[in-house]
Amino acid sequence: MKLKKTWTALFSACVLFAACSQEELTSSPPQPPGSGETLETVEDDVLRTDRDMSVALKSAVKTQVSIFTDENCTEPLVTNVALSAGETTEVSFPLANHVETVYVQYPSASGKSVMSVKAVNKWWHWHWMKKPSEAEWKWYYHNGACSADDPNVGPAEQSPAPTEPPTGGGSETPEPSAGTPLPEDAVAGYVTTDLYTSYHSTGVVMFDAGWPANSPLQTGDYNDLVLDYDIEANALDASAEDFAAQDWREGLKVVLHVRAVGSKDVAEAGLKLEGLNRADIKHVEVAVTRGNSGEAAPEGTISATVGYDGDAPVIRIANLQWLTSSANPDKHALATLYNTERESKAQWLEDDSDLISHGADLYTVTVNFKGELRSTMADASAAQQQIDTYINAATQTTKQNFFIVTTTGKEIHLAGYAPLTTYAAAYQVLGTTAEMRPDMTYRSDNGGDVWGVKLPVLTKHIYEDARFSETYPAFLDWLTTDGRQAASWYLPEQADGTNLVKWW
Repeated sequence: MKLKKTWTALFSACVLFAACSQEELTSSPPQPPGSGETLETVEDDVLRTDRDMSVALKSAVKTQVSIFTDENCTEPLVTNVALSAGETTEVSFPLANHVETVYVQYPSASGKSVMSVKAVNKWWHWHWMKKPSEAEWKWYYHNGACSADDPNVGPAEQSPAPTEPPTGGGSETPEPSAGTPLPEDAVAGYVTTDLYTSYHSTGVVMFDAGWPANSPLQTGDYNDLVLDYDIEANALDASAEDFAAQDWREGLKVVLHVRAVGSKDVAEAGLKLEGLNRADIKHVEVAVTRGNSGEAAPEGTISATVGYDGDAPVIRIANLQWLTSSANPDKHALATLYNTERESKAQWLEDDSDLISHGADLYTVTVNFKGELRSTMADASAAQQQIDTYINAATQTTKQNFFIVTTTGKEIHLAGYAPLTTYAAAYQVLGTTAEMRPDMTYRSDNGGDVWGVKLPVLTKHIYEDARFSETYPAFLDWLTTDGRQAASWYLPEQADGTNLVKWW
């Protein structure tokens, strides 16, 4: 069976936490007898709420499909994927932990039709690693994601599991499946010579601004800054007849909505795109707008810029204090903060009233990154490397480093993400004082506090008078087990809805 890869950005295994210390990550692990090759080590030390998944599709005709997380096809995972007639195409994407089924939209004789498909972990593979709790390096066989202390990654726990590791020491890919066939009424509609594929990652980040002094784990609300995001890479099929006339479409688009600012101590929000290289960026466009109309944000409100930390671009949203000030006409007249308050829970239970301006426009930051036109690049491998970099920036979710900056200059990231180079020294000082874990940034060594959470779906934030750990009771199980339990803690049915803002 011929297998066509739509992209290969997620070939390395993703992890919940690093399987070794920062010192061990700088060198290759011991090699098993007879290996003769340098083995791949675990690279990410990030607490994840998504998995690397895929579906295999087969069509009898040349056509084009899009994949969504919902049956109504409003939340895209990948759009405009070209399927060749008679071939199996594997489509990969990051998927929220609680989602098992995805929806494939395809052109049919009756218009656009939808079919459901069960997503699967991308592949089983061996990993040579040493857990923090063990003295020796060992082989572990797993699929999708691995955790430093996950009891389900060892060969004895998996089924099926090989009895011995591969001799080459790397990862192995199973034989591709025959693929899920599209129904017989699938047609070749919407297929043109300028096909391009969109790669998405979406979600919400929520922060507590009290690092490192306060402990938000038990009493925090994680609403001091709430952003939702959509990161989209567009890649054109280089074999298209009019590729040279259409490759201007390629690039990376980042859209950030400021949902809430529940603290007057938050000055900035940022996103470092660690999967995007400065050398592959030739043009950047930045816009700050209100609502969906494209109206430019008024002068003196929030602003946005793009700079660089090393070779990685950094998007910064500044002057967030304006949103909580009396100068903001979009804020509820009785509110002190922005989209997080109600007069009291008792009053809310009685009449659903809160201090959020439900009809106000959200502030949106849109950044477009463009590289060199691939049709003008003489080096085909360099051209492919450029577009792969853009795809990686959208799909490698652990390379999307969100953070906030307080009015006193503290830079706060999600657990497992590094501070910017300019803040690294300050982090070491404060981190030592507050006893951060030596193997994970922004995670306390005493109690396991984190000051930010990232969800791969549009998860609601909570009101000021509520506690996050009580609103999402399974959150503590997930966090204290390093992500091995309660992977779907953020589902609405697992939350106390009386603490969630109603306008999402």
